[in-house]
Amino acid sequence: MNNFGRLAAPIDIAKVVEFLVSDNSRWISGQVIPLNGGAV
Repeated sequence: MNNFGRLAAPIDIAKVVEFLVSDNSRWISGQVIPLNGGAV
């Protein structure tokens, strides 16, 4: 289980996708961004 004690909800993923397609992420490239709530 992750640090939040629950599985990701669609909104959790959507917020990251929204950020990645916005101008705020224009300097991010070639990164792996795990959407696992801090689980190892």
